[in-house]
Amino acid sequence: MSVQPSGESGYTAYALILQRHSASGIPVHASEPCHKDINCSTVYSQVPLDKPMMPAGNVELWLGEVERRMKASVRTQIVAAMHAYPTRPRPQWVREWPAMVVLAVTQIFWARGVEETVAAGNVQAYLERCTSDLMDLTDLVQGQLTNAERLTLGALITMDVHARDVVQELVDAGLQRVTDFEWVSRLRYYWRDDILVDMAQVYRAYKWQQLDPLSS
Repeated sequence: MSVQPSGESGYTAYALILQRHSASGIPVHASEPCHKDINCSTVYSQVPLDKPMMPAGNVELWLGEVERRMKASVRTQIVAAMHAYPTRPRPQWVREWPAMVVLAVTQIFWARGVEETVAAGNVQAYLERCTSDLMDLTDLVQGQLTNAERLTLGALITMDVHARDVVQELVDAGLQRVTDFEWVSRLRYYWRDDILVDMAQVYRAYKWQQLDPLSS
């Protein structure tokens, strides 16, 4: 997370301290990735703020605004990425969005894809689609990538392997309905005007927290 300091003293010190502690994560930034005095060599992925902001006034107030802007910005990016996902090839799409956005949105479309093919009685077709998507990524990762793209793909390929294996298990189990235990016992992401993460009879809201790609 990176915010633009408002001066050379006072609350600027708080902003710089925050940047030092957050430079290894995914920065949410206003006008620049990091302040010039901060080493950003470990920064891989950025979620831009949807509205600019500057730290000013009481620290507890502007830091609270940073949190609100962070959540709003993550939501804005995820909604935009969801709209873009069906409009372009997946290997292109994954390179256009921050890592945490890619991981969340692909999980939403994976759960949707499983349930649509269960309803159509053709889960095997989705297994073939998952395998094809995975092979596309393995081809992509062998090319020229930025550090951010390579980190994103490393996490996404891990998730895609698991997703494919789950679909294979559903095929082997002869899944007939989306209410069957073999499916509802899985961790599933849904879009219901918010991201909800379901498993069995339990669900939790996504909360729009800024996440490291390897923890998303």
